[in-house]
Amino acid sequence: MDEWGKAIFMLQVYQSALFAIIAFAMFFRHGNYSKKYLGWFMVLSAAYALFKALGIHGNFQLFRYIYPLGVTMLLSLFPLFYFYLKSLIIPGYRFSNSELIHLLPAVLLFLVSVTVYILIDVFHVPFTPSANAYPDYFWPEIIRRAYYFCIFGYFSMQIVIYSIRIASLFRLHKSNIEKSFSYTNSISLHWVFTMMMLFLLFLFLLGLSRIIGLSKDDFFHKVVSVLEFLTVLIFATFAILQQDIYPRQEETNQAPVASGEPPDSVLNKGTDDNGVNQSVVLPQAANINTGIVPCEAEDSGRVKKYAGSGLTERQKNALGKKLDKLMKEKLYLNTKLTIDEVAEKLETNSKYLSQMINESQQKNFYTYINTFRIKEAQRLLQEKQHQKYSIQGIARIVGFSSKSSFNEAFRRIVGMTPSEYLEKK
Repeated sequence: MDEWGKAIFMLQVYQSALFAIIAFAMFFRHGNYSKKYLGWFMVLSAAYALFKALGIHGNFQLFRYIYPLGVTMLLSLFPLFYFYLKSLIIPGYRFSNSELIHLLPAVLLFLVSVTVYILIDVFHVPFTPSANAYPDYFWPEIIRRAYYFCIFGYFSMQIVIYSIRIASLFRLHKSNIEKSFSYTNSISLHWVFTMMMLFLLFLFLLGLSRIIGLSKDDFFHKVVSVLEFLTVLIFATFAILQQDIYPRQEETNQAPVASGEPPDSVLNKGTDDNGVNQSVVLPQAANINTGIVPCEAEDSGRVKKYAGSGLTERQKNALGKKLDKLMKEKLYLNTKLTIDEVAEKLETNSKYLSQMINESQQKNFYTYINTFRIKEAQRLLQEKQHQKYSIQGIARIVGFSSKSSFNEAFRRIVGMTPSEYLEKK
């Protein structure tokens, strides 16, 4: 490969290392927890890019000794990316020892690779720069086929397994947003979903091109290298700009319950396989944990969902009256309003508040708050003194940070877009 192609490979190394340094700096300096996992992912990306660069630059004598390590790094990229997403999507996520199982197949293949290389005595086989690849024909055919079947077979399995797991994470995230936030901008993670779709498309086209024989062309490798460089650049840029969605458990404050409500305590039972705190609420104790907790699915049934709750009907009614009073003060105009902020003002916790809204209003927090915003928007759209404002201006007045989120909420609640509503009126 010419110098231009080698430069692209080295740029991949440098940019991944740079983003890793930035991510770790943000973690240690500003406490952005997700940046820790992003940093390790970028470190691995830089190491794997360096591994490929050694082969491309013709350092075959070194490359042949670290080839098993390169396989391990390749198969560890998906698990680290998965850990990064969990740190963003799962409230209170903490890495647990049980999650090391995600890295176990890569370690096992590393041990197998080392064993195969030693037993076949491949280190005595010289590399030739013109071949630009390891001379497979020195291997017994059955071992060569089995070895590559394990590597590429498991990599293909990773694509399927982690695509399913990531899709499950996004479903959980969508539920948590509607339970705990009144907005979606900057926390919807649409950019992650888009990057995943583009990456899967890239892998599909890459596999297809190899099947039809394009991989033998040197220009093909240059194009792939440029696409890899741009993919890492775009992903890392968005990831660095993405702020943590949930506050860390130790950073959340504790608030007393509202008047007339029984105090609770949280019994810490450690974490489950997903790294989520498994806490049990006990009645008649000292304090309430006001941090956001993972929410159950809406269709799980409210009776079953709140069966262990200590909130009585009298307390629910009292809490509802306080919430109505708070909404009359137009707290919903706060663009970044969360359920924790409302719970703090009501001197209760987010669990009780979410239960009360679900059972009395048959809505989640997102829909409940945005219903007030849309009603306010309808009022403003009908008043003559506000006709000078654009739809986007009205959206910002009532608490929406973008026109797109306003249109989506308006259509969801009213059944039509703001423009259609104006035409009808």
